[in-house]
Amino acid sequence: MSIERQTAEGVLNIVRFNWPFFAWSAVGAAVLLMIALYAHSGVALAGLIAFILLVIGVMIPLLVSFYVYDLSGLYKMSFLKGISPQKVVNLTAGFDETTEILQEKFPEAEVLTFDFYRKEAHTEPSIRRARNRLPTKAGTLSISTSEIPLPDGEVDLILAFLSLHEVRDATERVRFLTETKRTLAPHGGIIIVEHLRDLPNFLAYSIGFLHFHSRRTWHQSFSSAGLTISHEDYLSPFIRIFKLTQP
Repeated sequence: MSIERQTAEGVLNIVRFNWPFFAWSAVGAAVLLMIALYAHSGVALAGLIAFILLVIGVMIPLLVSFYVYDLSGLYKMSFLKGISPQKVVNLTAGFDETTEILQEKFPEAEVLTFDFYRKEAHTEPSIRRARNRLPTKAGTLSISTSEIPLPDGEVDLILAFLSLHEVRDATERVRFLTETKRTLAPHGGIIIVEHLRDLPNFLAYSIGFLHFHSRRTWHQSFSSAGLTISHEDYLSPFIRIFKLTQP
């Protein structure tokens, strides 16, 4: 049976896990609207302009997120078509939306889910709220980015789906990628799906795009870890996919 996401599940998760931002934005919008309605003309005009800018600043990221996570087919994972792995590793950062999808796509494969989130190193508040609301799924193993508990060369596919950007430190990121390469079978591959710190994501998320890494940063990390990019493409104007192999 196909796994169906709920209507607007992606954008609703963003609101749930970032609720303080939206709550304060609503308070700010209410204050500005009151100023626009009841203040003197000059102040009222400034209040109205600020109100409009605030609403636009909140709505654009939500509309883009609705498109990316709920309309674009991102979670259909078409980039996995034609792959027949026997052993799959799913790397998550405290919030897992992908293990069940992988199990459905590869029913004959062994799917292992590793959660590399550490609250002292990966400090994104929304991840902490997600973990509080949604308990870790059964079978998930908590790991360190310095060690994946698997022998060398036995994994056919490693997926990091919107998770690896949580590793903010470049040295830690390269070490983690190097460790994933160690576990990769000679014919295996790594797929990394991410937002980029680029113009489309800036237009969509304004300063929020700073939470992502640039394409150049990713390339440097891959190269430093000894990985080769076999394919690279956009899944939408806001999502980039990197397929990596060993040299």
